[in-house]
Amino acid sequence: MKLKNLFIILLILKFRKFFILLVAAGSGALIHYIRYPEGIPTNQDPYASEQEIQEVQQSQSNEGDVYSSVAGKGSLYETLQNAREGAKTGKEYTGRDFGPVTTKKTPTQSQYQDYNNSSQSGGIGKVGSAGSRSPSGNYGSNPYAKEQSSSDDVALLQAAAKGDKVNVDRRLSAGAKIDSRDNERRTPLMYASANGFEEIIDRLVAAGANPNFKDRAGNNAYDYAAGRGLVETVQYLLDRNRAKDDRHYIEFAQTIRAVYAGDTSLLPAGSGKLTSVNRLNPDGQAPLHIAAGNGSIELINALIKRGAEVNLANKDEQTPLHWAAWNNQPESAEALLVEGACVFQGEAAGNNALMLAAQSGSKSVAEVLLKYGAEKGIANKQGKTAAMQAEDRGFRDLSTILK
Repeated sequence: MKLKNLFIILLILKFRKFFILLVAAGSGALIHYIRYPEGIPTNQDPYASEQEIQEVQQSQSNEGDVYSSVAGKGSLYETLQNAREGAKTGKEYTGRDFGPVTTKKTPTQSQYQDYNNSSQSGGIGKVGSAGSRSPSGNYGSNPYAKEQSSSDDVALLQAAAKGDKVNVDRRLSAGAKIDSRDNERRTPLMYASANGFEEIIDRLVAAGANPNFKDRAGNNAYDYAAGRGLVETVQYLLDRNRAKDDRHYIEFAQTIRAVYAGDTSLLPAGSGKLTSVNRLNPDGQAPLHIAAGNGSIELINALIKRGAEVNLANKDEQTPLHWAAWNNQPESAEALLVEGACVFQGEAAGNNALMLAAQSGSKSVAEVLLKYGAEKGIANKQGKTAAMQAEDRGFRDLSTILK
């Protein structure tokens, strides 16, 4: 028996390279089976044309995300921007029915350069909804990097996001998964709901799409529609699914619509506390964040009276005061400070409102913050004070004030 064991050992040593390769191959096969127990995933449909395959491959190599259609040409954001442009000239916007837009004070985008330096300084990020610059999200990454999908699954997500009825029907007929997921676990129904594509919603729900599925952040299709102020789309989703509005989606949609349009008359009726006023939409914004970033003073005051928390932090620990500072809204900042906003509170990277004003070159906001007790010598997690951050971005006059 011992001789036999010795013989086996000698045999292994002699052919050790072969055994190492065999073990490695076996391990790889086991790992592959664990990851893909149902077989090898493919991003190519054997029945797809060469052009369709190239389109899918291109979509997977792009840095963009189909979710960006929410902020692109013809999107809801563009519609809301048009509504506010109409408000500037006193004309009522007659596109999608958001109601009359009569506010005199309309939000404008900051004229300062947009620095997306969250990895270095914790800056709030790129221009986002309703004119105010919003927190940077994970929308720049490849949405299919982790979620393996067939070409039809990918194409269904894209078609739903674009409102492409023909391709939605085509992909459903080809057997695409009705609740296909992207890298953030968003479904076609979420995309259609976010853009208010009710005909797409109708097709998806008829095919069995589940409106209660949640993305990685816990948002469902109702949240996506309500989070963009699409009151009619929320109601359509509820009716189409025979669901009760037990989470106050309509109320939240009305509130978001009001802050996007800058019009207090669009807030839910009544004067009592709003149940959903401190809810965050899928973009990480509560109504007060949006109002603060857009300079909507009447809305800031109205929201606080109806229960909005003045120091409410989003997932990046940004408060409405941070949004006012980043978007150069001194009146917003003062309105929030009068109501108890904390001038010292920092966001995830340790930047307080004064630092964000410095990053954005907002001299007028910095002066308001200093008047309410902001301290110049505080540093963020990278050891940068407000003066240093202003200097880094070429705002030398502001840097001098902050030293």
